[in-house]
Amino acid sequence: MLCPKCGRDQQDGLEECRGCGVIFSKIPVEVTVQVPVEKEAQSEKTSSNAAGRGPGRPAVTAGGLLQALLILLVAIGALGYFAFNGVGTAYVERKQTDFMNDVMNKVAQDAVQQYQIAQRNGDSMDVCVQAGFVVAAFLQAHDESNYAKWKDIERSECRAAGLKR
Repeated sequence: MLCPKCGRDQQDGLEECRGCGVIFSKIPVEVTVQVPVEKEAQSEKTSSNAAGRGPGRPAVTAGGLLQALLILLVAIGALGYFAFNGVGTAYVERKQTDFMNDVMNKVAQDAVQQYQIAQRNGDSMDVCVQAGFVVAAFLQAHDESNYAKWKDIERSECRAAGLKR
């Protein structure tokens, strides 16, 4: 029996083509492919060669080898990029750390400015609360010396507001 899609000779009783994989029960009976006898014999000769490939196995071409080599080089490049990117990672991490330190210091400076506004315009409770915000900002920035200094200021301002700390 010939496959109606690719024209390859098949053993009787198979459910699908060994060459193209078409399922015979899904193809209408009227559909057939005419393969000249010369072409069929030629395709059998070209599909097997001295390397021991049997019928139906594709021959290795220069284009196929080039494509496989290109894929291999891309895979090796990607592996190298991810494996040896530690040098670039240290630089990025240092930049991120510097940026975050700058942000935390700016937050602490803003808190000091808000404290000064409260000192000029607010009551003693506002000043106490703002001093506490400054303390929290320096704690977040890991600035221990300013944290200790502002903790003393906070105690003093909160005592002045009538709070015992």
